[in-house]
Amino acid sequence: MSVRSLREHVAASPGALYPGSWILEELGSESSPAALEPVREVSSWRERVWSCDPATRLGIEEAAEALGRPRGWIYQRCCKVTPKARERAAKRGGRVPDRIPHRKQDGALVFVAGELRDWLQQQEDVVIAAPRNVRAVR
Repeated sequence: MSVRSLREHVAASPGALYPGSWILEELGSESSPAALEPVREVSSWRERVWSCDPATRLGIEEAAEALGRPRGWIYQRCCKVTPKARERAAKRGGRVPDRIPHRKQDGALVFVAGELRDWLQQQEDVVIAAPRNVRAVR
């Protein structure tokens, strides 16, 4: 059976379920199982955080993946900065890290993708800017 006749057969009986083995058998050598498998685009939250809807909510795992940091690092930047922490940072000659924008929902940390993007852009230090004739992709 050709792909065209298989398509016509399936179109003639909408809602019918066909086992994959039957479809492969009907197609015969015309196509291999690898050719019929859907191609799934796998991307990490490190990539998706820049392209998803700004209102998308992320949990601690997704936020850690998006920022490329461990969960503990995320938790440290979500807790309140105490005067003692400020004092310790001053002694080390550093500054208190900026807190990550977050919410709590039933006690769990929730991050909004658009806010994470804005926060990341505010945190970065541009060392060497792109040449003027090259457009940055956002």
